[in-house]
Amino acid sequence: MSELASASRVDWFGTFGAILVPGAVVGALLAIAWARGAAGATRGMGWFALAPLAFVVGTIVQPEVLENLLSGGFGLGEIAFTAFVVAGGFGIGGGRPRWARWTCAVIGAAFLVALVASLSVAGGPRFALTEPRGAWLAVLAGSLGALIMIAEAIPFRYASRARDAAGALGGSVTMLRRCSETQLPRS
Repeated sequence: MSELASASRVDWFGTFGAILVPGAVVGALLAIAWARGAAGATRGMGWFALAPLAFVVGTIVQPEVLENLLSGGFGLGEIAFTAFVVAGGFGIGGGRPRWARWTCAVIGAAFLVALVASLSVAGGPRFALTEPRGAWLAVLAGSLGALIMIAEAIPFRYASRARDAAGALGGSVTMLRRCSETQLPRS
């Protein structure tokens, strides 16, 4: 963030309340989702997909941000970021219907491309992709965006596995019932 800002400053409430604490909450919730999914406890896994909303909450609780959001649209970036991350996570993580998964994957990829492309627009010519600093910032932003989408895929992956296992279990029970009803030929 300080790379893009012309004059960098630390706002304690903004830095900790809107970035660091929500980032830690998102990371902790996604880690809990992974641990629960690895242990086989997939009930309610879909709720962990809402973890990135912590960034929205962290921004909205700042003084005067809600007023600016309602009057001028300031703060919509966090809401859009959260929506694109959840869409990208769903696209990577799997699920049904397949067309929705592919649509979300394309939306997430388009967001990453737009994020990288917007850096030179926001930072000016010194952040052009042909400059070393611009290339470094593009790799950093793109990789961090991809990383949070991959982490966001965890709840979707375990939730879709649980649905598939429930469907497979239902099919196995039906197959076992049919096998028990059929009589084997005697020799």
